[in-house]
This record gives sequence, structure tokens and C-alpha cells, in this order.
Amino acid sequence: MRDIYMWGIFLICIFLLTVSSCKQTDETKLEELSQILIDNKDVEKIPQYIQNIKDGAQRQQNDRYLGTAHYYIALYYNQPDNIFSVNPINIDNDSIMYNLQLARNYYKKAGYERGELLVDQQIIGGLIKNNSYNLALNKIILLAKKAEALKDYYVLIMSDIYLAELYLSRDKPDRTLAILDTASVRSNKYLEGEEKKSIDINILIFKINAAFWNGDYMLSLSYIDSLQNLIDSSKLPDQTVNFINWWSLDSPRAENYIKLNKIEEAKSIINKMSLSIGEDYDKRGREHYMNSLLSKYYYKIHNYDRAYQYIDKFDPSVLEECGLSTPRDQERLLKIDILEAKGEHKKALSMMKEYYQYTDSLNRTDIARQINEAESLLKIEFLTTDSERKQKEYKTRHMQILLFSSLIVFFLIIVISVQKYNSKQLRKKNEKIFAQYQDLDRYREEMKTLNSSVNENKQADSISKDQSLFEKIENYLIETHCYREPNITRESLASELGTNRQYLTQAIQNNVNMTFSEYINFYRLEYSRELLTSPDNYTIEYIHISAGFLNKSTFYRLFKEKYGMTPKEFRDIAK
Repeated sequence: MRDIYMWGIFLICIFLLTVSSCKQTDETKLEELSQILIDNKDVEKIPQYIQNIKDGAQRQQNDRYLGTAHYYIALYYNQPDNIFSVNPINIDNDSIMYNLQLARNYYKKAGYERGELLVDQQIIGGLIKNNSYNLALNKIILLAKKAEALKDYYVLIMSDIYLAELYLSRDKPDRTLAILDTASVRSNKYLEGEEKKSIDINILIFKINAAFWNGDYMLSLSYIDSLQNLIDSSKLPDQTVNFINWWSLDSPRAENYIKLNKIEEAKSIINKMSLSIGEDYDKRGREHYMNSLLSKYYYKIHNYDRAYQYIDKFDPSVLEECGLSTPRDQERLLKIDILEAKGEHKKALSMMKEYYQYTDSLNRTDIARQINEAESLLKIEFLTTDSERKQKEYKTRHMQILLFSSLIVFFLIIVISVQKYNSKQLRKKNEKIFAQYQDLDRYREEMKTLNSSVNENKQADSISKDQSLFEKIENYLIETHCYREPNITRESLASELGTNRQYLTQAIQNNVNMTFSEYINFYRLEYSRELLTSPDNYTIEYIHISAGFLNKSTFYRLFKEKYGMTPKEFRDIAK
């Protein structure tokens, strides 16, 4: 009998090992398919390779690689000729965003957090391209925090690069260079191999532009040489190498040579670029950019007619369509300079007025800030003058001032006493509210247990569809914490639950008499309340972002409305 048991255990172990080995083999095949796609240099085979990954993942019900397939589909919709292009995604394309959302959902089901980070990383690049800087900044902060928590240094460094890109877009090249230096230090410390090369390429591309716009043309050229060496040693697809050579090496090299008055060198590079426009996917953008570059070249050699001929054909919207841009309205200002050089002062003046009207609308925020600063300075100056005058009066009115000061001190004592009393009463009130919520939490736990036992005894047909859907919603929110996603919508939640937005909204309204937004914010506020009582002592900023609130003032307002006190007051009571 004992031998039979031993043989049984042995056979079970063999079976489990075989199943585990088969599973590992299946996942290895999917990884091999992904690597084939990455190494692929045949553009026409990209859709088939992606479909192979998707089919294999569906057969194996492998959520991670289903996510990978949809991630690559999104990149393909963005750039069919080269899914690994450095161009940011087009967030206005519904197909791209739909597939990225599917990729994130599959990654989340698979527990593949890095995949979610990569999706968010793509979206941030698209937001920056779309000039949605505030939204991009919020997402960069969230991405950096998640990456830091996961110790994913690749994504963390990409957050640095995106932040540097934001600073460059706001005409702060010196700050851009400082952030990129930090990114370089992190890359040298934490990354290696092809992953490090990929990051370093991105860092150098932005360093080249930042140094140029900072007026340090020799430094920009040294970065170009470093990038050239890195590209030569990297295993990148020919399409990507061609793109980087044209836009990130030859283009800035020609611009730097023009600025440094190295005319012959600039001309040689421009001729080379003209010959290598080819039939690439960004051909129209390259042809249009050459108008700008040639106008700068001819302006430098004082051929103003040719310079104006090229700049007049330049349209920045064409570059924006290709995911490219030239900062600081340099072409608009160059056109004005060319007109001045040609002696067409009236036309140049008219264009200058148009330019100032345009930039005025863009800079109203900065102007308002400068006005406020000027007002503050004037107030300080006024107070200083007034103080000097009063000092002279104090010599003759010493007794009056002493009496007045005594009255003020007495008044302050009364005010402070009243404030202390009110503060004490407020604290008692807050402590009472806090205790009520503690009792409410215990009551909820008891009701949850009671409902669980009652529901087990209920017949399935006694529960309405409306109640059943609401319970499904509640359970899903509690298990997944998806209410913490800032961009959660009725459509996305309904899709996850296999229903539609109308049934979902109706179930929430009928059961808790709340709108969808009120219901999601209810969970976010409850989650915030839990974090405020946590011994980890999270910052208020971390709590409101972690709970899914993008706007801090909205978080404070809703929290005060619900709990009758501010988050800080609530934390003080909890201690």
C-alpha cells in the first residue's frame, strides 16, 4: 500500500512539472514572437507579426501578451512605417487610444504593472505633442511616483526626459539641461545594455536642442558627436537611424554651423540633407523644414531675396502634422529680420505688430504675474517710506503711541483668547465627527458580514437585476480600486462589467441616489480618509493624487463638504 502511495505522489509531481513546463514553453514562444517583431526590419511584415502575437496570446488566454499585441497595434496605427519611431502618438486618433486602453486593461488583469507604465508613457508623449502641458505634467508626476515605487528606473528616467521636454517647450533651456544631467546620472547608475543606449539617445537629443536654444552652440555640437557615436553602436532599425540622422544629427548640426558662421560646413550638411529626403513617411515635413533651414542659410550670407523666398513658403502647421515643431516662433521673427534687411520697414513693422498681438495672448498669464510682482514691490516701497515718516512722528507722540499699543495688545489678547476657545470647541466637534465615522466604519463591517450571510440564503430570483448590477459594481470597485484612476468614465467601467452606461448609471441612482461622479468621489474620499489615518503619514498631495483627484482644490472642497473639516484637521484628530 505504501508503495502505491509513493508511486501516486511521483506521478502527480511528474504531471505538475509537465504542465508547468508547457506553460513556460508557451510563454517563451510568445516572448520569441515579440522579439522577432522588435528585430524586424521588413515594414510589410509588421501587421502579420502583431497578429501572430495576438493569436498566440488568445489561444493561451495570456492577458499580458494580449496587452502587448494591442500596445503594438496602437503604435502601428500611429506610425505604420515604423512602430518604433521616436514620434509621439496622436491622442486625437480614436483607434490609437482605444487600443492603448485595451492594452492597459489586459496588463492590469495580468498584474503586469510595467506594461501599464509603458502605456501611460506613450500617452504623456502624445499630450506634450498636443500642447496639453498641464495634463501632461500631472501624468508625469503620477508616472514618476509609480515607477519609483516599482523601482523601474527606465520609466523613471523617461519621466525626467518628459519633464525636460516640458521645460524646453516653455523656453527654459537651462532648466532643461539640469534635469537631463540628472537623467544621465540615473542612466549610468541603474541601466545597462540596449535599454541604456535607448535612454541615452533620448537624453542626447534633448540636450542638443536645449544647448542650442541656450546659445551654447559648441556644446550642442559636442552632444551631436556623442549621439552620432551612440547611434553607430546601437542596433536600431534602419528607418529609425535614418530619422535620427536627419532630424537629430544633420539638422541641428547645420543650425549650429549657421549660428557659428561656419558657412561652408553648413552648406555641405544642407546639401547632404537635400539629397536624403527620399520617400520616408516624414518626407513632407522634411521638405517643409528645408524651407526654414535654407532661409536661415541665405539670410546669413546676405542673400535676402532668396532667404525671403524660402521663409515665405514655410508653414509651421506642416511640421506639427508630422509631430515636429520649432520653438520660440523663430521663423516668424526671422521673416521680420529679413524684411528689415531688405529695407521693407513698413511691412516688417506691420508683421511685428501682428507678432506682438499673437504673443500677448500667449503671455497674458506671465504678464499678470509680472504685474502682481510689480505691485508687491510698489507696496513694499510705499510701506518703507511710510515707516520713515512715522518714525519722525513717534518722537513727538510717544505717549499716544504707547497708549495705542496697549490697546492693541489688549485687543490681541481678547482675539487670541476667543480663537483658542473656538479652536478648542472646533476640535471637540471634529473629535465627535471622527468618532462617529469610526463607529460608522465598524457598523459597515458588521453590516457587510450580515449581508454576506443573508445573501447566501437568498434565492437568486429574489434579487432584482438592478440590485445585482449594483452589488457587482460595488464589489468591482472595492476589489480593483479602479476609482483611483483619474480618467475613469461610465463607459470604461460599464465595459469592464459587461453592461452599458445607462444601466450602470441607473443602478447607482436607484440604490444610493447618486450620480456616477458623486459615487466615484464617495469612494475616493473614503480612500483618502483611510490614508489620512495611516501611520505612514503620507503627504496631502500624495493622498489626493493617489485617490484619483487631479485637482487639489476640488479634493479639499469635497472633503470639507463630506466630513465637515479639512484633510489636515482630520489627520490632526486621528493622531
